[in-house]
Amino acid sequence: MGALNPAKLKVLETVFAAAPDAVIQGLKQAFSSDGPKDEVLLAVRTLLEAEMLDRRVRNLVLISVAALCRPSVDSRLSFPPRALSLIWTGLKYELPAETRQAITLLTQWSEDKQPTTVLDLLCLHAAEQLRIATQGAFAQAAAACNAQSSSLSETLSVCLELSSISRRSVDRVPDWLGRMTEDKSAELRLAYRDVCTICEHAGPIYFEILSAHMTEPWHILRIIAAVMERPAEAYLAGSELNEIAERLLGDVDDKLALVAKFNADETPAMAKTVAEAIDKVVRQISEIEQAITLNPVGVWGKRVIAQKKGLAAVVEGHLRSLEDVVAKALPSHTVRLGPRTLKGVPRLSSDPEDAFVARATTLLSFAHAVRHSAATGGFASMRTRVLESIFSNMDQYVEDLLEQLRSDEEPGTEIQHHRARAYLEVVAGFNALARDEKAAQIVRRRAAAA
Repeated sequence: MGALNPAKLKVLETVFAAAPDAVIQGLKQAFSSDGPKDEVLLAVRTLLEAEMLDRRVRNLVLISVAALCRPSVDSRLSFPPRALSLIWTGLKYELPAETRQAITLLTQWSEDKQPTTVLDLLCLHAAEQLRIATQGAFAQAAAACNAQSSSLSETLSVCLELSSISRRSVDRVPDWLGRMTEDKSAELRLAYRDVCTICEHAGPIYFEILSAHMTEPWHILRIIAAVMERPAEAYLAGSELNEIAERLLGDVDDKLALVAKFNADETPAMAKTVAEAIDKVVRQISEIEQAITLNPVGVWGKRVIAQKKGLAAVVEGHLRSLEDVVAKALPSHTVRLGPRTLKGVPRLSSDPEDAFVARATTLLSFAHAVRHSAATGGFASMRTRVLESIFSNMDQYVEDLLEQLRSDEEPGTEIQHHRARAYLEVVAGFNALARDEKAAQIVRRRAAAA
């Protein structure tokens, strides 16, 4: 196959430039260096590598806005993803020498002490052009922002004006999220003061920028708490930063609604998803309580108390229903052993019912998945009590089934044995979910030996 002509390469270059990051990453993997050494494929791979390098440099130059150029999520600050590529296109066209200098600087980046003057210059130029350009890439970027929300392009300009501070702050975020010290607090307050000097109302925007670089965005409350010295609820609620706390509280409410809708008819995968939501709720509430001095009778204080009580009540309700659901999946009946002695033994009049087994599997998956959040969430004692009772009943159920397998005196023994082994496999599966795979293997080995 011959080489691609320049016109076709130009078309590919244009297509790659317009593609989302995930698509470029996927194509890069598809055209990996381990593939065939075809001349055309090599040309395509070279284009992809150049595009990925260009985007990496772009994201470093425009670090204060790159992470914010994403699909809109709840009320978090976001800009159209297209705006990012348009701004970069505009910079390469209007400031080609400075852009090349930035590329050289960042592709050889090794120490955080390297000068970033050219990076800041590029960002300030972009901020200005977003405000005044009437045509070209910057005008298109501004129009895309304003189509999403009125005056959003002005917010984007402010983000770019904060780049010199944001660049340093983003590098410091991992350390700031660790143990807070007086020196770190002073450093944060100084950065925040500088932000407000650039633009009086830039405080919330600055925190949005930092939050966008956090794996768990609610950790931004730690930064706010350090800047405001763990503010009282009333003080933060009356400030321009109240929307961040309100958004977090709203996110907790949304997750609680998901937990409340969960039931035994869901799948084990959904049980794990709900358990993950519970874990996040517990950590989010903890973050709120540590960052803000809540008033028990204040709006936020009462809301957090209600959220904690609601979470514990809903989870305990799911756990409480677990015993009954497992009992239906492992049915038993009472037999008389003597004049005054009754005993519950496995009922082997029918095969295990898939619907009951599925419901028990879902709730056992849920009970196992919430183990990490149980203590902090306030439902550890209920979980422990329920599981101990279920484990005790399952262990006895196994012993009774094994005894049934060893018996050959009653008529219909072959059918009974077949069902006993089926129920033993059900118990083994339950043990794998609620305990571990070792417990399941013990049941299976004993069944095989019986």
